[in-house]
Amino acid sequence: MLTPAENTANSAVRLYAGSSNGKIATTADALATTPVWTDITGSFPTGNVSDIAIDPNDLTRVFATRSIFLDPHLLISVDGADWVAVGAGLPPLPANSVAIDPLDSNRIFVGTDIGVYQSLDGGDTFTPFMTGLPLGMVVTDLELAAVPHTLVAATYGRGAWKIAEAGSLASTDVYGWSKAWLCLAKSWNSR
Repeated sequence: MLTPAENTANSAVRLYAGSSNGKIATTADALATTPVWTDITGSFPTGNVSDIAIDPNDLTRVFATRSIFLDPHLLISVDGADWVAVGAGLPPLPANSVAIDPLDSNRIFVGTDIGVYQSLDGGDTFTPFMTGLPLGMVVTDLELAAVPHTLVAATYGRGAWKIAEAGSLASTDVYGWSKAWLCLAKSWNSR
């Protein structure tokens, strides 16, 4: 699993890589002729690294999910080496994906084996974020765009679903989840 983040200050692309045995590495410039990789596993527990999300406002603030049945399911690093378990309120099930709101770095979403969860406090506590999403849906990936401010959830066997975020970033008002397959099919066919 690879997660890139562009450093607009110097056109470098930081890249994080996670493995199925719990190893995490990063390079400050993946576009370099010979990128230098640094092992930042540190205190990260063993187990599948299912996703990594990088704070767009602070490239050293990184969240990683574990898709296993053991705690913790979500960890954060703010220094690139020390990992701390966060995510009170997440179910005791695999966490498959994590996304940080590009307009509000304190708003974190986690896709689990039973749906989507949201944090408004930087990942400390989570509540279900289902609003029309079918219950018990395995969410395998999340993508969150700033423009339009939309969260898309890819699922196992139930298609893709999207939700348009309404109002200010701190707002929890949403229009409701809807099937995204028509929108995705139209975009795919126009290529």
